[in-house]
Amino acid sequence: MSPAAEIKIGGYVLVLIEITVTWVIGVLDFTPIVEVLNFLAIVIFMGVFVFFIRSLVDGIAEGLILVLVAVAVTNISSIIVLFATLYQGLGLEGDHISKPVSLANCIYFSIITLTTVGYGDIYPSSEARGVAAFEALSGYFIMGFLVSVAVIVFQKMTGRNPSGPRAP
Repeated sequence: MSPAAEIKIGGYVLVLIEITVTWVIGVLDFTPIVEVLNFLAIVIFMGVFVFFIRSLVDGIAEGLILVLVAVAVTNISSIIVLFATLYQGLGLEGDHISKPVSLANCIYFSIITLTTVGYGDIYPSSEARGVAAFEALSGYFIMGFLVSVAVIVFQKMTGRNPSGPRAP
């Protein structure tokens, strides 16, 4: 089996694992143990995301762009949902927030926090402030990483290499 085929299979397996883990954590009752598992899953997903995306970027010439997109979309979606389940357990506040907080409101808040938009209509409870800060910092990291990957992919696809030797 070629390295490109192995990476492609690995990418789709990673997508299935992330969807499964996200679903399992999402249906569990919120307890301190589930909170720790959720946080560990987020950290592991981000680490695997960086490692795997870097591997895929090296194989762009072999037609792995679909795997790259699938892994990126699934990973970011999983991270958003995992943070949302943390917020659902820790609580959110706002003018139009009812208790218990709905998963839809938590996903909305997670997206707004990860992208660091921060409208202010929903805000974290005192217990969730550290989680929200970590998600915002993670959002900077993820967005910066995706921009750098997009530049590298564009360079590989167009054959341009700005870091190569310059003409005199």
